[in-house]
Amino acid sequence: MVQKGRPAGIVVVQDDNVNALEIGFSIGSFLIIWMSIEIIVLFFVNKKLASSPFEEEEKDNIKEESKDYASRALILAGLTFAAIALWVGAFSSKLEEIEATVAVSMFALFFFLFSYKMYGLTDFRRIYWIMQDKSLNFGLIAIVLALVTFSLEKLPWLSVPALLFSVVMIILQLAEDKKDLDCYWQRRKGRKK
Repeated sequence: MVQKGRPAGIVVVQDDNVNALEIGFSIGSFLIIWMSIEIIVLFFVNKKLASSPFEEEEKDNIKEESKDYASRALILAGLTFAAIALWVGAFSSKLEEIEATVAVSMFALFFFLFSYKMYGLTDFRRIYWIMQDKSLNFGLIAIVLALVTFSLEKLPWLSVPALLFSVVMIILQLAEDKKDLDCYWQRRKGRKK
């Protein structure tokens, strides 16, 4: 059924069996699984590199980069928490209308806080830096998907641009995944990239 005010092509399923909270948790769970697969693949492509600490010439640069990631993650966590509080406050009498948005936003918050906490471990093993990087990236994707769910729930006229932007973000993540995989594969073969 197409609702009045919705862009062409956006169809709303009106089914009492579809639970918005379940949709939000499904999106968040999918992102956790996707991130975990990326980390596991990188680890097994070059187990020796991923489980080793950074070389001395890399260590200072990585420590600085890791500190920047932690700062970004903490700022984004604060903004995400504020957005969640704003949404809950604005829709407190009808919270069920934005359950998916709040659920996906909570996953984004978890990703950002996880990225922040990884900062203390990046000196010990390269895998911790990978986890910090990936969780920051997936926090950003979760925020974009939270905006998509919000637009689908409350701002149907923004649904198409939001969906297109989320596709761009996912394509960029896949391109970064390919670059990371190529780099780890090359270093496994003994060639630095």
